[in-house]
Amino acid sequence: MIRKVLIVLGFLLSQLTYAQDNYFKLLKDTTIYIDELSFNSDKEKELFNKVYLGESQDYFSLLYMSSKDAEHSQLEKAKERLKKLTQVFKLKNKSEEKEIKWIYKSVHNEFFKKYVLENNFNDVFENGHYNCLSSSAIYALILEELSIPYQINILPNHVNLMAYPSTHKILIESTDPVEGYFSYDKKFKEKYIERLLTYKIIEPKEIELKSIEEVFDSYFEVSESISLKQLVGAQYYNNALYLIEDEKFKEAIEELEKSIALFPSLNSSRILLSLYYQEILASNYEEQRHYDYLIKSSRYKEVKEDISAGVHLAFGEIAEKSLLEKGDTMFFKRFYNKLYPLVVDETIKKNLNYIYNAAQGDYYMKNLEFKKASEYYLKTLNIVGDTNELEDVYVKSIVFQIKDMSDMENALSIIEDAEKSWDLLIKNRLFLSAKAEVISLLMMRSFEQNKIKLGEKYRARLEDILDNNKIKKNENNLGIAYAQAGSAYFRLGSKSKAKILFKKGLEYSPGNYELEYRLNLMGY
Repeated sequence: MIRKVLIVLGFLLSQLTYAQDNYFKLLKDTTIYIDELSFNSDKEKELFNKVYLGESQDYFSLLYMSSKDAEHSQLEKAKERLKKLTQVFKLKNKSEEKEIKWIYKSVHNEFFKKYVLENNFNDVFENGHYNCLSSSAIYALILEELSIPYQINILPNHVNLMAYPSTHKILIESTDPVEGYFSYDKKFKEKYIERLLTYKIIEPKEIELKSIEEVFDSYFEVSESISLKQLVGAQYYNNALYLIEDEKFKEAIEELEKSIALFPSLNSSRILLSLYYQEILASNYEEQRHYDYLIKSSRYKEVKEDISAGVHLAFGEIAEKSLLEKGDTMFFKRFYNKLYPLVVDETIKKNLNYIYNAAQGDYYMKNLEFKKASEYYLKTLNIVGDTNELEDVYVKSIVFQIKDMSDMENALSIIEDAEKSWDLLIKNRLFLSAKAEVISLLMMRSFEQNKIKLGEKYRARLEDILDNNKIKKNENNLGIAYAQAGSAYFRLGSKSKAKILFKKGLEYSPGNYELEYRLNLMGY
């Protein structure tokens, strides 16, 4: 019933090919609650909450403190360095292009010493290390202070800026210290494509069949303009990727959650979901966070279904490990009772309810507690409706429940109660076979005890099943039942009735020795 389904990070991340086509599509809701986030320091938490709630635009401080290695004592010194340089830019009037060129070179000379791919914003001020995100953030903060129009462009693997986007369109490519500011003329496009090749951002084959203009246009079509607040979210996203590389998945989840709170993209959410499920399935479900991961997963409605449905598969894996393998009924019940009330989505609640009851049914079936098994299987039927496989498992739990009973009246009572609880059983061949078996035994005993009237009631019920359904018959017991029925009438002196019942029995049990023997004794 519950099949073991392993979800591994590699499989889920393979689904992100789809995500790249919608890289910048945003979630309508972050699905992240601020009181669930984890922070590296009290200062980071204070800054984050104010930015998240729109009470502050101190992006510099949050970018700085977003690193777990950042020291609060150095924050104001770093901020003062940037402020001091920005004040210089306010003192001179230059043309727009010369102004951007001056700002670009001055910032590079003052702050940027070495390009490092894995980089945090505070590294710029502590050792001069930078990457495209941290350096672009520096330029954006300066342009913001100088009231110079700009936009931040984010691509799948890169960030840059454009100053005066509505007029001069001056690109600030902060990872190029020599010629990092450009205007969009033909010469610029040619040189820029050369740099993309040098940095291996594009492959040579991309320009073999297209013109420079086409490659340039297609490259910039995949970019998206984001805000400074979203750029902070992108920094948290980068932090998470660094941690994933180091296989620090718990910490990566914490960073991704903060990223999505500020910059709720589908791409980030898919990665976050994959990490949730990996951590759940690799755990023994002993920590609170594993409950939390499942609860959080259930909120994602916009993410591609084959990934968001992982919450059901993860819970199925919990059922497999904790209940069916370890037999820890108390843990499984406690886990379910804690998880279920906290899930909001009704479809997910329904699936969790189904998995819970089906797993319980499997557990009790495995442990030969057939009555309990049938109770849980009936609940699953009432949740999902008629399915042949599930209905057959329910019937088996009933069959095994009555298999070794000596009290056939009680066995028939169990069968009739099941029939009332799930009326579709009247069409189930396995169920009807079991019912016919019990009734034939009751018929056999009734006629053996000369309870003719009761025996006839059972015979009528038995023949109603046998004559109207193609079922598997226990021909031996049927032969004995009709042999006892005929013999009872024979003892009463009704040879003709006995003959009829012996021959009727042979219709259901051809060649039956008991029936043919009695007919021979009667001379037929």
